[in-house]
Amino acid sequence: MRKQAMNELHYKGAALIKALFEKAGEHGDWIAEVASAIGLSPSFFTTVVSGYRSVDAMEPHFKRIAEFLAIPLDRVYAMAEIIDSRAVLLSRDLGELKIEAAYEAMCHDQELAFLVPSRMDWEMTPFPVRALIVLMYQHIAEKVSLEAPAEQDGNTAGPAEPFRSH
Repeated sequence: MRKQAMNELHYKGAALIKALFEKAGEHGDWIAEVASAIGLSPSFFTTVVSGYRSVDAMEPHFKRIAEFLAIPLDRVYAMAEIIDSRAVLLSRDLGELKIEAAYEAMCHDQELAFLVPSRMDWEMTPFPVRALIVLMYQHIAEKVSLEAPAEQDGNTAGPAEPFRSH
């Protein structure tokens, strides 16, 4: 299956198949390579890739798929469209208390505080949207920290804490 064909997949869980394809690369028999890596037979995996069998059929192998892709297991479930985004966010332990702590950290962030919604708007925002904002903030805060210039002693700054305490 070529890259162009991968872009044309439009069935439940196609994002997971595309991720496996991209990880394996376009070289040689990628189906046999991926099937072997995740513990499936090439013929079984082919039926999933072609859409004749549901991606759900690979669920017993999702842990190995997560390891192969080097991503969290909950992300595999989300890419397979088995669980919704709220379940993924909650499984990453982004409950209300951590969301609230992140909001406070964003309010005190010298570079990004001007983007933070008012308390009233924040409280009216649905949980999945607030969780997404927090995840995006964590990503930005980590990138900024990783891009920080080297310190005086020659060490570089490590990644930022996603939730800063005050």
